[in-house]
Amino acid sequence: MDDNKYNLITTKLVPVLVIGLAIATVSVAVEKCFFDGQDVHSYMLFVLYAAFNLLVGIATIAGFIDYVLNSLENRAIINPTDPVGRKRKVILYMCGIIILLWTGLCITYSLDSSDCDDGTTSPPSAPPMEIFQTERDILLSFFSGANGINWENNEKWNESEISVCEWFGVSCSQSGQVTELKLKGNNMFGTIATEIGLLTALSYIDFDSNSLSGSIPSELGNLDSLRHLELDSNRLTSTVPSELGSLNDLKEVYLQENNLSGDMPEELCARRDYLGGELDTLIADCEGGGNEFGGEDIICSCCTTCLRRKT
Repeated sequence: MDDNKYNLITTKLVPVLVIGLAIATVSVAVEKCFFDGQDVHSYMLFVLYAAFNLLVGIATIAGFIDYVLNSLENRAIINPTDPVGRKRKVILYMCGIIILLWTGLCITYSLDSSDCDDGTTSPPSAPPMEIFQTERDILLSFFSGANGINWENNEKWNESEISVCEWFGVSCSQSGQVTELKLKGNNMFGTIATEIGLLTALSYIDFDSNSLSGSIPSELGNLDSLRHLELDSNRLTSTVPSELGSLNDLKEVYLQENNLSGDMPEELCARRDYLGGELDTLIADCEGGGNEFGGEDIICSCCTTCLRRKT
């Protein structure tokens, strides 16, 4: 091979191939994570890390090849008059291409769609069977404590072969976790089971217009997803639990027409929208003059509406 061909390979063709393969490798990695998920930033960092190791690897191999060639020349095994410089370049570039191809394959095939955060393009994975069984037990505990046998509508409740997602008033996420309990005006009386606080995906509670008694469970403060809490028009007593103030996403709370007393917790007031929180609706019996059960009204300076139920 003459000098012109060597120069063409070492100065034009091989660099173009190396740069093209590098761009293709990064593009494939980004495209795969972009369409299969959202966490592109993490995988770009991974690609950069791989590229750094690639450069280190090429430098190491280049040094080794250079050492071998120098040893061969010194021992007169290779004719020193040969165009060793050009051969070295060809060998080093070819090694770089091989390493780059290998690295590209590793990056591409390691970016499986299961490794990407694909919350927008793929349905969420189903929770283990233990969660389904636990949520069934929780709902049955609530059913028992609220005298479910006498509800106006208890369709499919407590039927062992039916998913809880098909029970009356129950809604679920795509993965099958309970997200809503809508049992307004359903002739419920008794207490609200504390186990309700274990329904980790619950975002909406509507027990309006029933005859529930006892206190509001402080365990409701464990429902990190809760946005809507409607407990008005019942016979609930005691104070409003301060644990409700730990719910960052809580947007609406209806507590009027009960027998609640005491001060509205500062922790809950701190969630009001004008203080930077999400809570834009907070209604309670705080107008003054007592409620229909003979108790004192709630003292609330942060409520959006204060009511007094007329007897």
